[in-house]
Amino acid sequence: KYVPNSNISGSGSGSGDNDIDNNAATAPPHLLGESGTHLGGLALAVPLLNCISDAAAGHDVNNNNYNDDNNNHDNQKKTKTKKEKEAIVIGAGACTVPMVLANNSPPFPNGASSWNVRAIEPSRDVLHAAKTYFGAEAKSLELIQSTGEEYLSSLLQQQHQQTSTTSLEKDYNSKSSRRGRKCQILIVDAEDGSSISGDSSSEEEILTAPPKSMQSKEFWSNLVVPNLDEKEEVVIAINIIGTKAATKRFQHMLKDALPGHYDIVSCGVPPEAGVSSRHSLLFALSRPLEEEYLDCLLGNKSSMAGLYVDLPHLWLRELKKGLLCPI
Repeated sequence: KYVPNSNISGSGSGSGDNDIDNNAATAPPHLLGESGTHLGGLALAVPLLNCISDAAAGHDVNNNNYNDDNNNHDNQKKTKTKKEKEAIVIGAGACTVPMVLANNSPPFPNGASSWNVRAIEPSRDVLHAAKTYFGAEAKSLELIQSTGEEYLSSLLQQQHQQTSTTSLEKDYNSKSSRRGRKCQILIVDAEDGSSISGDSSSEEEILTAPPKSMQSKEFWSNLVVPNLDEKEEVVIAINIIGTKAATKRFQHMLKDALPGHYDIVSCGVPPEAGVSSRHSLLFALSRPLEEEYLDCLLGNKSSMAGLYVDLPHLWLRELKKGLLCPI
């Protein structure tokens, strides 16, 4: 059952007297070493969103001030109103990626966060551990106990209830209104230990993440697509665990399920991380990813990407490989 905040003690709900004013940047998780994780790469969704938003707006990457502008991208360049952008993270875990998104995006001039991040996790114990041991609290972070399917379904119900544009704008900053908003970023970092196979049960057909319930065209067409903001650019980031055959099948299913203008880019994990080839990240973008913008926002001249991922130049290399193999 969908339970907003689930009455978890001290949950960062986005409003209220108990919110923690956490303006300190959260360092992205290390990619290398014993404590390293490639899943920090899911936070690439933010610079990738800025890449395609800049391309859509026709910003000149040859402008000498381009990278300086992008260091304050959210509050100076792209944000024309004081309405936060929305990110949904399915599979909160320790909330490392949600905290990076919540704390590292530049605020509005009045100090308010430019992002509202909703972290979805079915386990109450996991959410409690994230808060107690990993400091998962911020004004712009909301922890929600629910499965991804139940939460997305609940959003559709709320959107049906919010039929009046006037009333929605009037109550834009209310908690209930925020929960009903469509998102510009969706991150899926979930697995449930199940696997899915095609006509054969051989190991070549197995995919273990995302979970089986999120591997169908119906899930993406009926629950995900209606919750994407069709008026803005959108990036979806997905943690993939599976063989090449199963991964390729999922990629084609996703391509069919999403609107026709979406591009799918597969990003391998940098080999320096020493991770099995079964692991990769998949990005779905509402417009094609152009390499010149990618170089500017993830390259050596940009300080923006380092806010979101460790060793961004390694991820830039892998993304470029993905661009050479369109899906």
